[in-house]
Formats: sequence, structure tokens, C-alpha cells
Amino acid sequence: MDEKVNLQKTFGEYLEKLGHRVKNLVVLDNDLSNHLNTLKFAKSFPEKLIHSPLSSTNMLNQAAGITSRGKIAICCGNASSIIGKGWHTIKSNLCHNNLNIKLIGSNSGLSNSQNGVHNEMTEDIALLTSLPEITVYSPADAIEMKAMMDKMINEFGVFYLRLAKNTVTNIYEYNHQFDFTKPDIIKSGEEICFLTYGSALHNAMEAASELEKRGTSVQIINVSSIKPLNKTKILEMTADFPLIVTIEEHTIMGGLGDQIINIYNQNKPRKILKIGTTETLVSGKYQEVLEKHQLTPKGIYEQVKNAWLEN
Repeated sequence: MDEKVNLQKTFGEYLEKLGHRVKNLVVLDNDLSNHLNTLKFAKSFPEKLIHSPLSSTNMLNQAAGITSRGKIAICCGNASSIIGKGWHTIKSNLCHNNLNIKLIGSNSGLSNSQNGVHNEMTEDIALLTSLPEITVYSPADAIEMKAMMDKMINEFGVFYLRLAKNTVTNIYEYNHQFDFTKPDIIKSGEEICFLTYGSALHNAMEAASELEKRGTSVQIINVSSIKPLNKTKILEMTADFPLIVTIEEHTIMGGLGDQIINIYNQNKPRKILKIGTTETLVSGKYQEVLEKHQLTPKGIYEQVKNAWLEN
């Protein structure tokens, strides 16, 4: 599909629809009404939206109290704030008590780079996958995001939905049947296997296309359920590839790449190339920052090409 969509805008629109279907839904907003379009929900359900602009930690604690009344709480905030500042509260109050709270981390990865390094969030996967009783999702497009929202609302527990700021192209058909218990093969190939998720998947697809023009067959797997990660399926899907590449808009330390390496180290060590951000973060226009981290299609292509030639 070629339809371009903004995940944040679509999130708010679908959240309002969920409000009509799920009567015990309460939304808490950490000053992101415009970004995540929660104003649409507020207009339909003014008594069910709580503004909590001063502190993400306070918002999380409010949500904990609300769920004790049998409500489903959705906490919306900048990923850099809700995860970065709220991590201890998420660990101690939410996960250890297994509360029915859904965390929406907007402007994740490098997508908020224009507002400074402190507004980037490239450590959230590492921080959250280390915690018990939490599910971590990162949708590749709006269609997958809506399916994830349905699953989050229908299942009890702590969930994290990682949303980027940038506009993406829908890659799934509207009638696609999602199964978040296993990774999804977007494209079949034979020589190199890409494991990726979220907004990084789109640049990975372009890089794969460039490699295939030069005669290298690439398989692309969408690992949108980062926790829990289906280790058995990962091994089955990647076992026959000479080179495995993980691509993510996240630090290469503690992200999907390290999880894949751990899976193989417990079975049969493999050559795995990790592509992501480094320790040196920079701010600026989104596209420029992607280029500096070699996360554009060209940057990904060059890194994979060099690794393939060395293989």
C-alpha cells in the first residue's frame, strides 16, 4: 500500500472509537493533547480524560489509583519523559503489581531530535524489556497500530506502545490478520535476513531493495512484538541465513540486536550485524540525524554491503 499516515493523528482518532466500545476506559495525558490527538477523545468523553501536564510520574501514579477502581488506564506522554523519568514508577508500581495500564510513548527514537537530545528516546526498549510483566509493541504502520491497540485494551496488564513522530506508509492491507505471538515475514529472501520494527522498518525495506538490485536476496521480518519475543520462531525464521542484521531506531546496546545475539549465544553463535544509534547522540532535523547514525536507506545499505562482502 502507498497510503501515507501519521501514527499520532491516527492514534487519537482510533482512541476515540475505542472510547465508544470500551466503557471503563480512562485516558491520562501528559501535555500531548495536540501531538497524540487526544482532544478528539476529550470532546466525546470529557469526564474520561485527565490532563496531567506537570509530571509523568504523577500521571503514572494517578493511573495506578484509577485501575484499582476497575478502570483501564491509558497514559499518553513523550517517550523521553514517560519512560525516562517514569521508569522507577513503572517498575515499582505498575509492573511489580501487574496493573492494567497502557503506556503510549510518543515521539520515540530520534523522531523528536529537532527539539534537542534530551527529547530523543533511544533507550526505552532496553529499559522496559528488563522489567517483568510488561508487553512492548512498536507498530510499523497505522493498520498494525490499530490491531495493537485492540489487543492492549482487550488484555489485562502493562503494555507499552512505541510511537514515532514521523509519517509512514502503510505496508499492511486493511484485512491483514495479525498474530503478535510471532514475528511477521514482510518479504522472503535467501541470503541476508533483516530483523526490524517500527519506523526503521521502512528505511530497511528501501535498503533491501537496493541490495536486491545488485543481486543480493534479502528477507525482512517485522519484530513488532519486542517483548515477549518468540525465540523459537526467531530461530526457525533465521537459521539458514549467512548474515542476520538487526535494524532499529534505538541504541545498539540493550535493544533488539542484543536480544537476538542472546538467543543465538544460547544455541549456536552467529554473525549478527547490529544497526542502530551509538553512544554519541546529536540533535537536529530528523533526516539529518538519521544520516549521522547511518539509519537512512543509504546508510543501512552501506553497512550491510560491507558486512556482506566481509562474510
